[in-house]
Amino acid sequence: MMKKILIAGCVLLLAAGCNAANDSSAVSVSASVPEETSKTDEKPTPTPETKPEETPAESEKPADKQEEAGVRTGVWASYEGDSLTRYFVFDNEMHGHDFDSTSGKSMDFRYEIDGDTIIFYMGEDENVVSAIFQKSDAEHMEVTWDYGSVETMEWVREYDENLTIYSSEDLCDLALDYYVRTNGSEPADYAYEDMDNTTVAVQLFDNVDGHNSTAAYYIIDRFTAEGTNQNSGEKINFAE
Repeated sequence: MMKKILIAGCVLLLAAGCNAANDSSAVSVSASVPEETSKTDEKPTPTPETKPEETPAESEKPADKQEEAGVRTGVWASYEGDSLTRYFVFDNEMHGHDFDSTSGKSMDFRYEIDGDTIIFYMGEDENVVSAIFQKSDAEHMEVTWDYGSVETMEWVREYDENLTIYSSEDLCDLALDYYVRTNGSEPADYAYEDMDNTTVAVQLFDNVDGHNSTAAYYIIDRFTAEGTNQNSGEKINFAE
């Protein structure tokens, strides 16, 4: 804010007079001081300083503003269309393996990141395949393989050395074993469906007069083999 400081001088008027009297005449003398002109002292108005806008340090930026380079380590679920097909497990920034969600077949790989390209060296023979990846955020990306196939991937969880993934076939076998142990009979068939990237629904059933008769229906976690009997609400650890 601009401020003015006004200092006003005062006008000083001094008058002096002296009278002398004698017998024959009187002399009048007056002395005056000229009136001083009023002075105004104005100090120069300082120009407001414009401070440059401070840019927050990179470490102070919100997490969602910081772009994560490369591919996040951990477990990624991979989809072709709406169907879960496999998992990619990135152990670290150089190594990992894939895992077929249905059969459980797996293959080790090492990999390199070059800009938006990921290069895989698959299996013992290190067969080279590459893909262009586009991330919408740190947990979602689309992968276009050099042979034309497109997969969408969702990050599921962190990697740890004790990680276990159960295939859909593994979970069906565990569900059948559990049912036989607890009921003494074995249903004729089973079916399964991926509920999301961590759980599978397993139906055990018999064919009665041309119709499926459900014996048991379980929802099972693919990483722990723990689940629930949907008919009774019972919690079950199928791996025990």
